[in-house]
Amino acid sequence: MGLTNCVRFLKDVVGVFVDLENRGAADSLDSYLMGSSELIQVRVQEVNEDTTIGVAFLNSTIQIRLCALDNTESAESCYEMVACLKKLIEDRSIYLETYGLDSEGRTLATVYVMRESLLMNVNEQLVIQGCAKVSHTSYSHLPTHRRLRLIQLEKRASDKKVGLWKAQPSSSPWRWRKTNSA
Repeated sequence: MGLTNCVRFLKDVVGVFVDLENRGAADSLDSYLMGSSELIQVRVQEVNEDTTIGVAFLNSTIQIRLCALDNTESAESCYEMVACLKKLIEDRSIYLETYGLDSEGRTLATVYVMRESLLMNVNEQLVIQGCAKVSHTSYSHLPTHRRLRLIQLEKRASDKKVGLWKAQPSSSPWRWRKTNSA
């Protein structure tokens, strides 16, 4: 499937595809990153130490929080998640399906990347590889079928004991933070 067919697929499945490089600088960030149903093409500039990435947007860097994902703050799991994310998207163009802002002002998004002429959901891929867990407390904005898919993928990763699931059952990231906060 070539890029043209993938763009047609995106239009059919997700909504409208937007190529920001062909937009003028007058187009505001708010109109594209505040819960748009359009897919937005951006370039990854940095992968941070959690489920946040920095992307180039109209001559600035915008912080994107991968929605519906969480990982513990333990150094090992954080390193694994960052390594997985870098392998998937570092220095690449990605496509964002945005859902507004989180409590820290980061844009919530599902991230897609072209891999071997196919569009891949990066958020799902991190769950499949056991690099991140599903944040059941922050995914209500997703359609039911997408939430159910994430839950199924997490269970499959847990059953196969991949990534974060290799060790004995770990606590949920939000429980870990509550237990280990000062």
